[in-house]
Amino acid sequence: MTKRPSKEDNGEFRIVFVNDDEARIGDFKKGSVVQDTQAHEPNANPLIFEVGNEEEGDEDPWAIQELADDGGTPWSEMTTKEKALSVALGFFKVIALLTLLYFFVCSLDLLSLGFRLVGGRTTGEIFRQSDILQNPVVGVMIGILTTVLVQSSSTSTSIIVSMVSAGFLTVEIAIPIVMGANIGTSVTNTIVSLTQAGDRNQFRRAFAGATVHDMFNWLTVITLLIIEVTTHYLYHLTSAVMSGMSQNSTSGGEVEILTVITKPLVNLIVQLDKKVLECWAKPDCTKFDNSSLMKDLCPAKKSIFMYGVNVNFEEVQSVDVRSDSAIFADDACKYLFHGTSMSDAAAGAIVLVGSLVVLCTCLILIVKVLNSVLKGQIATVIRKTLNADIPYVPWITGYIALIVGAVMTFLVQSSSVFTSALTPLVGVGVISIERVYPLTLGSNIGTTTTALIAALATEGDSFNDSLQIALCHLFFNVSGILLFYPIPFMRFPISLAKSLGDITSRYRWFAIIYMVLMFLVLPVVVMGLSFAGSVYVIVFASVVFYTKSLVTSVVMTDTAEYVWICQRMARSSRSSDSGWMWLPKEEWERRMREQISPRPLEKGVKLYQFKIRLADTDPEVWRRVDIPGDFTIDQFGRTVVRSIGWIPDYPFTFFGPNREIIKNLSRSEEFYTDEDKKKRRSKRLQKKDSTKITVSELYSMKKKMSVIHMGNECWIHVIELEEIKDNVGRKWYPKCIAGANACPPDECGGSDGYEYLKAAISDPKHKEHDSMKDFLVYQGYPKFNPKKFKVSDIVIGDSDSECD
Repeated sequence: MTKRPSKEDNGEFRIVFVNDDEARIGDFKKGSVVQDTQAHEPNANPLIFEVGNEEEGDEDPWAIQELADDGGTPWSEMTTKEKALSVALGFFKVIALLTLLYFFVCSLDLLSLGFRLVGGRTTGEIFRQSDILQNPVVGVMIGILTTVLVQSSSTSTSIIVSMVSAGFLTVEIAIPIVMGANIGTSVTNTIVSLTQAGDRNQFRRAFAGATVHDMFNWLTVITLLIIEVTTHYLYHLTSAVMSGMSQNSTSGGEVEILTVITKPLVNLIVQLDKKVLECWAKPDCTKFDNSSLMKDLCPAKKSIFMYGVNVNFEEVQSVDVRSDSAIFADDACKYLFHGTSMSDAAAGAIVLVGSLVVLCTCLILIVKVLNSVLKGQIATVIRKTLNADIPYVPWITGYIALIVGAVMTFLVQSSSVFTSALTPLVGVGVISIERVYPLTLGSNIGTTTTALIAALATEGDSFNDSLQIALCHLFFNVSGILLFYPIPFMRFPISLAKSLGDITSRYRWFAIIYMVLMFLVLPVVVMGLSFAGSVYVIVFASVVFYTKSLVTSVVMTDTAEYVWICQRMARSSRSSDSGWMWLPKEEWERRMREQISPRPLEKGVKLYQFKIRLADTDPEVWRRVDIPGDFTIDQFGRTVVRSIGWIPDYPFTFFGPNREIIKNLSRSEEFYTDEDKKKRRSKRLQKKDSTKITVSELYSMKKKMSVIHMGNECWIHVIELEEIKDNVGRKWYPKCIAGANACPPDECGGSDGYEYLKAAISDPKHKEHDSMKDFLVYQGYPKFNPKKFKVSDIVIGDSDSECD
């Protein structure tokens, strides 16, 4: 092991080598080589310190991944036969990829149809509750739940347009529902990201790439719903646009591009009657109340020519042929579930399970094919092309990506299909989150074309209202893009999505909890409360808001300040018969004695400025900390450990400036048996009580050195008193005021293990590179950088205290 003094070293330092029950202190000059002849363990190697310098690497888990080369023979060195086989294999992989993509899109269509079969009638019942739709918050939740149930924002927005067209909803009421539909559509690609949960880093990127859509939609809805409720800007803006348009309806219809390819296969499985679903959503439509959502009759492929006969098309069974007129009779549909006795829910459940199996299988195979294709030069070209910026005007690249996303979504007529296809590419590291973000925003624009086409297909007086709500959908998404894209600082969805990705990479079950809470529990709870009455909604919202505010304030408030508040509350409970008497006083007093207890400096108490260096680290980890003189050594020891970045949960031995040996027995006794405690006491290791000696009593002179030795991994903290000073202003102490380099991860094996870990993560070819990266993620350091340090990241306070 090596120790390289930092630039701030004064030429010599004092270090303590600790064995189980003794310490040796020595002074050493900079540049000398020191060997500890007494090992910490019987078979351990001695510690060696020498001068030098070394740069450590760092890998960003969000960076575009350099996929490993296949190690194959270069093209120029291949024989003719090998070249032919290579071309054939590449062609086969492309065909396999296209085939898998085809079945992937078909499975998404079937997934949507399955959700409609299972939740279609429920969706209709939701839309028939016209009274509760008056509440805009409930409207948003209905939009979310409806889109989740039918798995298609295009379907839900088309239903909304048809209801506005029929006069069952006003434009003002429909606007919040359209906003909610925007949120619900992002659940599909979130489900798709789960297929990459096997690889921690891939899952981090895939989940972030999927939820960047969620974060944008939620932020946009939260922001614009408030503005819309207070100003009705969307309604007035679209009204102004409509006033300048012709009152005549223009022709519109359904655009089929990708569905032309997928529809034949999907129609062999199941077919749905859209008229039934639209009828279920209308309050006065009872024609199909007892009907199945599965289509019974389909248009005939052959026409029957009739001559001179007036026919009742609903009753006729046979006619005579007499003239040149023609009618088209419907035939029975032919698909897998036609004619079965299954209910819609049963058939939908089977379709759901089957489509999910196909979807997961296709995605797993797609990822494997992509990993095999994207190697070497091909991978380099693709990554550079997809993530490159336009020369001289790089800022315009994102807007081009936005347009590409809109056009691609228009072509496939589904934002879910487009964003779900991007998710595995993000997971394998081909496309960055920053590039997926504008593509996703573009898909939000592209999906509004479905509602516009549905509105253009209406006729008569309802044309204006239906087109206006479709334009509201368009301007809503445009407004969100203007808020959260042009200004780089405002691109909050990217950082939020990365945070979610980091969480799910460590706790993979969080992805399921997230989806259930955001897309099911929250909308259902709000809707259920709305049925009970608006008072319950207000009470629930108030409780949630209060809880959220309290948690946020605790997190954002400086920990020291919060602990001091806790102390004042505890003092109040001791001195008064009212107010805080419900607090557990004895437990609080015990906790207050044990914890670091940051607080304002008491009058007359001096500040002691210490420099704390972590021995055997390179680059050296050091901190500069201001500590009140009335802190006990027990508190001082925990402050030192906490200032590095650890939680002081392990026993430590403190060697004072005059070679005092002090152990924090209150903590260390938790780790030893009664027999061990007796032996340790008999050896008189605890010369002084760490809870009764203060910093001011122990440090009466400047430049005194001391060491704290942590018992868990033999970390040595070298401490130097730099200055004794008065309090300047009202600040909270103890406080870290400077430092350098990151805290070593927990349980990394001490200084030896830390050096090995840094070597492994900095070298992608290291045999334990991947396992060490997984270890860092497991320990909560997904972005670990040995040289990264921010004073604001150091929070000095016990994590196990009730006030922290």
